[in-house]
Amino acid sequence: MKILCSPNTNDVENYIFDQYHSGDKILHIVPTMILFTRRKNLYKRIFNNSVDFQNKNDRQVSEILISKNIYLFEFQRFLEYIVHHSEIQVLSNNEAVILLERIMDKTPAVSNDAWKSLVFDIYNAFKYFSLSGITADQLRLFSKTESWIELIQLYDIYINELRSSNLYDFGLAAHELIEKGDRYIFDRVFFDGAFLPIQPIMHKLIKKLNENMNPITFFIPFDPTNSESIAFQVLKRTYETYVPITEWISINEQVQDLNVVEKLSRSIFSEKKILLDDRSVMFLEYGTAEEELEDLVAQAVSLVKWGIANQNKIAIITPNSKKLRPVIREMIELQNVKAETPERPLIQLPFGKLLYLLYQIHTDQRIRIFENDGHYVDVDMVSDLLETGQINGTKNLIPIFVKLKVFFEDCYTFRNWYDKVDTLIQAQKEISEKYSHHPLYTVEREELVNFKNFLIYIENLSNKLIHENEMTFNQHLEYALDVLTSEERICYPGNDIVKRILEILDSLEKEENLVINVREFARRIHAIFTDYYREPTENEEEITKITTTGLNNVEYQEYDYIFLAQFTQNTYPEKRVYKWPMSLELEYFILKNFTNLALESPDDLRRYYLDRSLYHLFIVLNSTRKKLIISYPKMMEGIEQTPSHYIHDIAAVFNIKEDSNSRIEDVLKKYGLLINPRKDQPINLKVGVPSRMRLELAENESVTIEELAIFEYCERRFYYEKNHPEEKHYNGHLQLELYATSCLYEESIKTVVEQYPEIGKYNERVIIHRLDEIIDDSKKKIEELFPIGQRYWEDIILRTRFHILNLISRVLSSTDHKIAEWSLEKGQWVTKKIGGFTFLGKRELRVKYPTITHYYSITNLKDILSFSVNTKDEDIRSYLAYVKKLYNDLLRGFCYEKPEIEQILKQYAERIRHSSFDKNPGGHCQYCPFYYFCMEKEIHMYESYR
Repeated sequence: MKILCSPNTNDVENYIFDQYHSGDKILHIVPTMILFTRRKNLYKRIFNNSVDFQNKNDRQVSEILISKNIYLFEFQRFLEYIVHHSEIQVLSNNEAVILLERIMDKTPAVSNDAWKSLVFDIYNAFKYFSLSGITADQLRLFSKTESWIELIQLYDIYINELRSSNLYDFGLAAHELIEKGDRYIFDRVFFDGAFLPIQPIMHKLIKKLNENMNPITFFIPFDPTNSESIAFQVLKRTYETYVPITEWISINEQVQDLNVVEKLSRSIFSEKKILLDDRSVMFLEYGTAEEELEDLVAQAVSLVKWGIANQNKIAIITPNSKKLRPVIREMIELQNVKAETPERPLIQLPFGKLLYLLYQIHTDQRIRIFENDGHYVDVDMVSDLLETGQINGTKNLIPIFVKLKVFFEDCYTFRNWYDKVDTLIQAQKEISEKYSHHPLYTVEREELVNFKNFLIYIENLSNKLIHENEMTFNQHLEYALDVLTSEERICYPGNDIVKRILEILDSLEKEENLVINVREFARRIHAIFTDYYREPTENEEEITKITTTGLNNVEYQEYDYIFLAQFTQNTYPEKRVYKWPMSLELEYFILKNFTNLALESPDDLRRYYLDRSLYHLFIVLNSTRKKLIISYPKMMEGIEQTPSHYIHDIAAVFNIKEDSNSRIEDVLKKYGLLINPRKDQPINLKVGVPSRMRLELAENESVTIEELAIFEYCERRFYYEKNHPEEKHYNGHLQLELYATSCLYEESIKTVVEQYPEIGKYNERVIIHRLDEIIDDSKKKIEELFPIGQRYWEDIILRTRFHILNLISRVLSSTDHKIAEWSLEKGQWVTKKIGGFTFLGKRELRVKYPTITHYYSITNLKDILSFSVNTKDEDIRSYLAYVKKLYNDLLRGFCYEKPEIEQILKQYAERIRHSSFDKNPGGHCQYCPFYYFCMEKEIHMYESYR
């Protein structure tokens, strides 16, 4: 057993190439599929291109190489290979979960909803236990808590049930095959790349191969010339228990230090300093995550278009890679470039999702919690059903549902939905122009009726799928397909989808160990449509394939350009998430007792994973050849962000440090290393960064003073207000609450003024004492328009009372007079044409004191909702306070027709005319009626105006 070290992947490949002898039987295990792809090309070179991988998926590639005595696998695929090529009877994951559910039903301690809701997580833990070869007795030593005792009792029953039936789950089968693996005899065994940590099953394999006298070689990206770097601490801890570090052998022949980025990987996390003599490392700061991705994709695509880099030599690296891949693929296509489209699981495609949702209505875990007539259907499920687009006549219902979604939050049965739609039909009759921001304002009665008919159809269709016969997986799926294909309203899914379903039917023929009922099948349909997929094949089609992956996947790779994205403290170092029953403490217990990894405590394991994050950053740097672009957004998913603390470690290599007066971002900007491409100079790489949007707004538009306040908040929202007024409706919980508050406030003020045309200290207490009664009477006038839950109305009433008390306080404290007449009949309504725009201002409430008259607006809350946000950022709070004062001063001056205001409005007219209407994301976005519309339009507008 030996360990060969080099951070250079070419050194590893040269070694394997030089050591290969024709006919050698080689077991070659790699940690990632990306490295599998690189190494298969190595063997293609070794065999002088005599092997053809064209139009072959990864498993087919492995079979071709096996015919040449090369057993090249990613480790999980290796386990699948030995299991599937064995003679033992192995339950599929679907069958094993159903068996576990049946055992849970018969075990009183775990036959409740709390336990059953965790069945998939419990099964995954059990599979890990059995794969590791851990017995129930050994696991009992971990904890004495009641839940753990019950869990291990369940595990014991599960294993005994399998053994008594002469069955295996995947974990048991793989462990037993390796334990009895005396036939694993190879001329060479390569463990290529770092496995961090080495899991019990791999540790077992290494021991078995070693016992069988197989010559084992580990290749790890360790740099012996920089061995004290903390980036390599995790490698030392993992591998020195197999081979003493003094015996590690360097095969590092090619030292890459031609530019700053290559030198950076040799110097990070050390005392070394390097001269910043080129631009191969750059930091980018963006306002939002959307802007960040737009620019990174634009740069990557431009590199390909300009012929600066091959598409296979560009990578976007982020811990959120799985989530971002479809987004990045769409952005590439929006630039008129054909992007690689990996085949998605059937569950993510419309037809598969439709079938899953129809079953979920009758199998959702929440049915027993809510006791809902044997079914459960909530807002998210209806939204997903509409979005599938598989039911004819539903396309026009989607915008209707989006507008009204907030009203259905408390609907969980079809009866709830029908009653709510009927209530909305009644409310729609009362909606007038006065309520133009109401979600129902642009909805017709016929559209509500059509939506109700859609719900009725869904209920009937889902009921058809539920039957009482017990069948195999294959037979259940055939029955479901017969039901759907016989429905005239269901769209034909397409030949490719039909072909995939038939392939799934063929694969399910192997799953005949259990006969199951329809609800057992329904609970597994998600897994069936997720687990089965056709692997991508090699082809020569002209597509743009820019790698989007996680940090761990770039080990032993080489890219000319790497974009290290979303480099924020919330993202780096990568978070390790556990699902019960797994935990950091349990993983520590297993690794400590069933591997060679020397751990002192769970905290020590936590430090191990932090060390692994340092190593992952190193391998990203080490994989970059020409340019590394590190970027981060200041706002992501509505949460303010700061750059990762690793930015300090990178800056330190350049001898750049923050001081007591400047943040590290400011210092990097000073040195020209950090820029905001949306605000600063464009990146000079022949790379087209999207220009600022230039949007035209017609003159002679009417502009209210409230809209000028909105313009100060966010110019993009102002643009939407003027160009997409049909989309201005409040449809979020908070928005609708605040809108209902503004309506209730307006109605209540009318009543107060009518009943008390004079207000003073003498009747202040009387008015306040009657406020609850007045607000309640006003609520009766509008509550039919807002059919929402009582818990929301309680908040609306409290907000309304607060606003009225604030108005009374201002009226009675703004002058020395303690009495005034107030009226809504003689307010201020002012219109002026200035700078090509018609400006409008109004203050409806007139308050006449003995010597002076004041005016107040009581309808402006409908447009602005709130002048404050819940944030700890003092800059944002100060800015919003500034906008509020600006608005009040401007409205006051405009309504009094002060001459200096005209000059201010001329300036606004010029700003509006020449504005690029940039987006200004911040806490105020939560009050914006275009919140979701803005996110939808972002990419499309980028493409239209780039």
